Amino acid sequence: MGGIVNIMGLPVNIMTEKEYTGLMKSYVSNDNMNIMYMVSAETFQALSVNEKLLEGMKEADLILPAERDLLLSIHGYKVKGIVNSYKYLLYLLRKESIFKKVYIIGNNDKNVEQLKELILRQNEELNICGSYSVDAGASDETIINDINSNEPDLLLITIDSPMLEQWITEHRFKVFAKVCVGLGNITDKMIKENNSPPKWMLATGLDNIYFDIKEKKYFENRKKTRIMQALLAEYNNRDAK
Repeated sequence: MGGIVNIMGLPVNIMTEKEYTGLMKSYVSNDNMNIMYMVSAETFQALSVNEKLLEGMKEADLILPAERDLLLSIHGYKVKGIVNSYKYLLYLLRKESIFKKVYIIGNNDKNVEQLKELILRQNEELNICGSYSVDAGASDETIINDINSNEPDLLLITIDSPMLEQWITEHRFKVFAKVCVGLGNITDKMIKENNSPPKWMLATGLDNIYFDIKEKKYFENRKKTRIMQALLAEYNNRDAK
C-alpha cells in the first residue's frame, strides 16, 4: 500500500502493518541509524511557528502518525488497515523480536520510569539498556556517550517539540543506534491509554475489555482532529495568498 500524504508540507508515510514490520526488520539489519518520526497535532503546531524544523524532519527515513486523529483530520481519509498511531510501535515491541535493547530519552524522571514500565509490559525480556531525562540537566555529549556505549537497537526519544526535532537533526550522525524513533508530545497520552487495569479485572480476565473501553474513549475525543483541521485551514489559506 505504501504511499505518502502531504500534511502542511511534511510527507507522512502511509503503510500497512506488514510493510511497517518488514521495514523495521530491514532497519535493524543495516549499518546506518534510521530515523523515524511519529507525529502528532502538537508536532504540526510547532511546525506552524517554526518552519525551520520542516527541513530537518524531511531528512528522516520514515514519518508516521502518532495518533489516529491526525489522519482523521484529512477529510475522507480512511485509517483502517494502516499504521495510524503509536500503538503499532507497541505492537512491534510486544509481538515481534526485532528490538532487543532500548534506550529512552524523556522529559522527566517520572515519564521515563512510566515509559520503562509500559515497554516492559509489552515484553519483559526487552533490555532497557539506559535512559536520560531532560530535566536532569546532563549535557548532550554525556547523553550521546552513554547511548553509544550501549549501542541500542531502538533509541526512543519522547521529549516535546521543537526540542525533539532539533535534537535529532543536530545529533543524528553522532549517535550509534539501529533505529531512532522521535515520538513527540504524546507521552502522557500513551501512559494514560495504557495504564494497568485494576487487579480485580486482571484476576477475572477482563483486562482486554478495560483497554477496549479506554481506547474507544480517547478515540472518540475529537479535540485533536479540530486542532489539526484549524492548522490545515490556516496553512492552506496562507499558501493560497
